[in-house]
Amino acid sequence: MMKVKNNNWLTLTLLLLAALIIFSGGASKIYAAGNNLDSDKDGIPNDVEKVYGTNPYAADSDGDGMNDKDDNNPVQLSNPIKENSSRDLQIRVKDARVEDNFDINHSDLPDHLQITLLNKGKKSLSNIELYYTITDKKTGVEESYYQKLNSEIAAGSELTLHFDNKIAKDHYSANMNGLYGSSTNGLIFDVYLHVKGYKTLNFKIEKDAGAAEVAD
Repeated sequence: MMKVKNNNWLTLTLLLLAALIIFSGGASKIYAAGNNLDSDKDGIPNDVEKVYGTNPYAADSDGDGMNDKDDNNPVQLSNPIKENSSRDLQIRVKDARVEDNFDINHSDLPDHLQITLLNKGKKSLSNIELYYTITDKKTGVEESYYQKLNSEIAAGSELTLHFDNKIAKDHYSANMNGLYGSSTNGLIFDVYLHVKGYKTLNFKIEKDAGAAEVAD
């Protein structure tokens, strides 16, 4: 029987380790060459974000300041809005709608979260922040999101906010991999709108049961 010297064993071990490293590297390259588009550059490919239920167009899906890759609850956070003022915010919600709702004429409404606001005051309002929860009426599962908006509402004018992932003025990100894009049950949107120095405005929107939202 042939005996292998100790140095030969060492050589074989190193060769095996090298082969493993090359194989691992090859596997990574194969994966990288596949469908691993990462639109938000958060280190999670879009197809994996779909499995996780996170937003492929926002590295921080829930807006808590933590990258989705490092967040144990990437679509849940407590309401970060803190305000002690009792001064009423001079804004009226003229319209708030989501897909599968209908207006008074029973016409279909746009297929994304859309909020139209009227500034009834004499001052232009900016630095708006929005926090909202989405609750599945059947399962009770809840998600929550926070966003600082760069929109401004001039005195006496209207502003429509769109949450549809489009890159345009007054358009903002929306997690279509979450409840809104996956659940066919009825949903409740509980929205908190805040401008510093004013009492937080709270309102609800309901989505009827039906098809899940599909991104445009």
